[in-house]
Amino acid sequence: MAGLDRVVRDAKTQESADVSDGNLHTLATNESEFEHVSENNSLAFSWTIVAADFSAAETLLLVQNISETLLLHIESIEAETDNASEIDIHCTDEAALTPAGGTLVTGECLNRAVQKNPTSFSIARSNETANVQGNIIWTAQLVAGTVYNKEFGGAVILAKGQSIAIDITTAPTSLAHCSISGYYKTT
Repeated sequence: MAGLDRVVRDAKTQESADVSDGNLHTLATNESEFEHVSENNSLAFSWTIVAADFSAAETLLLVQNISETLLLHIESIEAETDNASEIDIHCTDEAALTPAGGTLVTGECLNRAVQKNPTSFSIARSNETANVQGNIIWTAQLVAGTVYNKEFGGAVILAKGQSIAIDITTAPTSLAHCSISGYYKTT
């Protein structure tokens, strides 16, 4: 008859496990690397701009990795405008980037339970016009009033000096906003 054969107890920790029909019962959880890094290292961040009036060919948001030892993995990008617009998501290297002007954006640690809020290893700016558009990795048409979300799942990886940016490429829009989320890992 199937059922509980015995309870195995660890002598040191006093933790127990059920064994039935010769099988140890276990519980497994599944979490993304993004969640894991946030919980265990507090190295998951989000960069978000306040809705503003942008002109065509302006950068909604640019994030540059400045860490000497950590790679920045881009998890997702979200954008919205109140007029139909086109955006280009592109990457540049340090040689093509001079982040200046615009508005400084602070990366916010997503693990809000930590006692000391760590700072991101980044330079981030919105409404920035000095960078040269690099390698376009995604283009999207935005529908007015609809949030566009592009999931990269950490596949876009930035080394020191490299950046990711979202440029609005079509006619001016009244209001637009954008967020980039990502996490740092050792090289």
